[in-house]
Amino acid sequence: GTNFYSRHLGQQYEILLNDLASCQHLEEIEFLTLSADQWPPVERSHALAEYHDHRGPKTNKVVTASLDTVQKLLQSCRRLRRVKLLPPSVECRVSFYRLLCAMDVSIESLDLLHAYADTRGTSDLNTELENLPQIISTAAAPKISVNFGMALTQPICDAILSTRLRSLRVERVPHNDPFFQMFAMLPMQSPFLEELALGHLAITSAYELTFLDTLCAFRHLSLLRLRALEGDGLGQLAGILPHVVQQNRRTLETLYLEDLDA
Repeated sequence: GTNFYSRHLGQQYEILLNDLASCQHLEEIEFLTLSADQWPPVERSHALAEYHDHRGPKTNKVVTASLDTVQKLLQSCRRLRRVKLLPPSVECRVSFYRLLCAMDVSIESLDLLHAYADTRGTSDLNTELENLPQIISTAAAPKISVNFGMALTQPICDAILSTRLRSLRVERVPHNDPFFQMFAMLPMQSPFLEELALGHLAITSAYELTFLDTLCAFRHLSLLRLRALEGDGLGQLAGILPHVVQQNRRTLETLYLEDLDA
């Protein structure tokens, strides 16, 4: 097994993946990165990588690697049973996960980090939103992280709901009905959810009671992280937390509460 921190990799990332491709007895590769709820409040990070095609990188990101190099690594190291590379940047998200699915790689965590910047054309965004539901369903990753304005459309939410999740982390996404409708169904569709992290979300009055009821429905949480939730009716949140803890008393290890508008 080989663990790497990504902070200082820079342009050595491509070289490192190439070198790893020669390690035919390699069984595990894990690049240690932050989850959606642990990231600093910035839109770009060294912990994202752009996996580009033969035309080269689309951005001036520091961390880059070609899709051909990733494919070479996966084809050469036949003993790999666990692969966790740096999360893909928005410019290559669809092509990166599509490659991993085609290579029949077990995807532990699906990281949908960052939306398109305002300067990006809508054609790229529309293409991604059309392709992500199928990728989410095919990958069937037990962990999903979403943050920084990533649009959660109805098809995307339906795809997430069809996955037997063990971990869901959602931060800084714009309010939309599909997400809260999906969240209400989560305890039934993913009854063994272990990690739930929600932050910087505005919960309208139409979903406040449903949101609180849903929190009370989980039974196997080991981690519950709530921060910067906004809503006029969230004053009841403090009142239900003891019940939530009691419901998950056999499994709960971490309870993190911060800046709740309650």
